[in-house]
Amino acid sequence: MNINKQLFLYFIILIIAFCGFIFTGSWGEGDSYSFWNGLTTGLIFICILRIYLILKYKTNKNFAKKIDVKNNDERNRFLAERSKGLAFYFYIVISGALIIGLKVLGFDEASSVLGLSICGLMILYLVIYFVIRKKY
Repeated sequence: MNINKQLFLYFIILIIAFCGFIFTGSWGEGDSYSFWNGLTTGLIFICILRIYLILKYKTNKNFAKKIDVKNNDERNRFLAERSKGLAFYFYIVISGALIIGLKVLGFDEASSVLGLSICGLMILYLVIYFVIRKKY
């Protein structure tokens, strides 16, 4: 994506998040207030940080070169792919153990949610695998 398009996108998200922050401030108290207020606050700070990094990337050539080398380095790509694979594997193993433990303890709904999340993750993996396989 073009850097100017990214910058524009983050400014739009920042404006929407700021409007959401103002809108949620009129709700008052309660759980939904704290959720939406926290969500919009997080979005505002993330957008400000991303806008700062994009502007620094555009203006500082040394920073841009360092980021480009880091993003295009084969070792970093291999490590990132390996980390994703291990995280996927450990999520499946830990969730499987939690499903069994929660089922034994009588938390049927929680074990069902974890089971469905594993199924969703596997389906997502298969879809992405077939899309990438066609692409390459």
